[in-house]
Amino acid sequence: MLSDPIQVDAFDHVMQCMEVWGGNKAAHSAVSTPGLDVWVYSRPLEGARSGGDIHYLSSCATGRVTRLLLADVSGHGETVSDIALQLRALARRYVNVVRHSSFVKRLNREFIKRSDVNVFATAIVATYWAPKREIVICNAGHPRALRLRAGGAGWEALSPATGSEGLVDLPLGVVGSVDYDSFRLSIEDDDFVLLHTDFLTEVMDHRGRRLGEAGLIEILDGVCPGSQRLEPSVLVERVLDEIRAFSGREEPDDDVTLLLLARNDAAPRPIGPHLIGEWAGHWKRLVNEGAREPRVSAL
Repeated sequence: MLSDPIQVDAFDHVMQCMEVWGGNKAAHSAVSTPGLDVWVYSRPLEGARSGGDIHYLSSCATGRVTRLLLADVSGHGETVSDIALQLRALARRYVNVVRHSSFVKRLNREFIKRSDVNVFATAIVATYWAPKREIVICNAGHPRALRLRAGGAGWEALSPATGSEGLVDLPLGVVGSVDYDSFRLSIEDDDFVLLHTDFLTEVMDHRGRRLGEAGLIEILDGVCPGSQRLEPSVLVERVLDEIRAFSGREEPDDDVTLLLLARNDAAPRPIGPHLIGEWAGHWKRLVNEGAREPRVSAL
């Protein structure tokens, strides 16, 4: 089956300070960080143990920064699993960095290194800043994030208000010198933000008609209009059911991953001697591993 139920209001995992969670294996979990709840559904093609979709969540030392990475890597197998490990290491290295621009550029460089084996990826990076209840989104050739505002008219696709000139927002690993735009938005109570890989828009019906972004938004509006609040786990299940009905297939013909985001009222962790010690230990480990220390914005 395309989906298996997540128990409503059950959180399988609460993120700890400086933790990185996720990978490229199957997942059906509810994850909580200070200020943000995330419902994760990821299923590799044909029930394989791992696939080409990679998802990671990280939480900084105080819980003020939650970062989400969703990447769709070309290919499958050992190459993608190796990339997943590399991306996990990068997510860990940048766990306490507030602005994600340097993180995204580093991701691109990692894929450029693999250009000889023709590996690239689309990706979306989202950083939630708990003190202001803001999320900053960067898109590297990936399907756009979608948002439902509480009481709003319906779901909408999210894009920067204005774009940069030149080569911008290309998939990772295509060109070395690329600018990646970021844009920010506030998340209010009962808002939803959906990140997903391209299966949800590229899926076809029996006549060969592609669903597309407009078709996905139509499904979302039918399942969860702005006037109705669904439990997030129920929303995910119903969307997957509608996708299955559209395609006429019990099993998807590609990897599929969804991350559904909603705000919570959990407070960031207070800064104390124990956190400072853990943070110092984090940087010491990076230095011992030969990593160049990233610039860290104040938390």
